[in-house]
Order: sequence, then C-alpha cells, then structure tokens
Amino acid sequence: MITEAERVSMARTTATVGESLDTWFEFAAPDFSPKTVKETRGYIDRSLMPALGTRRLAKLKPADLDAFYRRLLAPGGVGGRPSSPGTVRRIHGILRRALNQGDMNAIESLNARFRRATRARPVAAADAASPLVGALPSE
Repeated sequence: MITEAERVSMARTTATVGESLDTWFEFAAPDFSPKTVKETRGYIDRSLMPALGTRRLAKLKPADLDAFYRRLLAPGGVGGRPSSPGTVRRIHGILRRALNQGDMNAIESLNARFRRATRARPVAAADAASPLVGALPSE
C-alpha cells in the first residue's frame, strides 16, 4: 500500500504539461472532426509544447500562464503579429481541458490558485493598456 502511494506521488511530481497535452489529445482526437484535429494539434505543437511542454505540473504556477498568455498577445507571432484574443482563448481552452483530464487533485489545486490570482482587482494605470485585460474569459 505504501509503495503504491509513493508511486502515485512520484508520478504527480514528475508529470509534465507536455505529457498531459499528449495524453488528452490522444483520447480527445477521435471525437474531433479532421479539421479540428489538425488545428488543435497545431496549437499544441506551435504554442503550448515549446513554451510549457517540459514544465512539471507540480511546478506550474498561475504566473507562468500569465507570462505565456502575455507572450502570445505580444507582437512577434506568426508574421510578426500578436495572436488574436480568440486564438489565445482557444489555446487556453486546450490547456485547461488537458490539465483537467490529468491528475484531478493536483489540477484542482492549480485551478483554485489560478482563480484566486485572476480575481477582479482594480487595474493599475500601468496595466490599463495591457492586452491581457479582458482578453480571457473568467471561469
């Protein structure tokens, strides 16, 4: 019993965002249309894997996601343009579903921290021009 608990605990601490994305996609893809499979795999391969794929789930913090979304919305994307807010929402949805499919206990803790970190707060003047303000729907 203790050995099994240790194995589960070790799996939780070593699992990566990339592994969660691949596992989720493997199970979700059969329910998607061919076009959705292609688009979703593209978002995973072009945006999520390079930025977050090697990050351990146990170490993923809301600040990591905020920085990732900020980079997506900044100039320098495909053709030097920023990603549209709709694209960022799509990428966020893929990541959220992949993480929710994974370890529910660890993810619930992450989701709770993310919700606390993103609650409505007064916007500072310096942040008022931020492209992130209002870009992502709250859950």
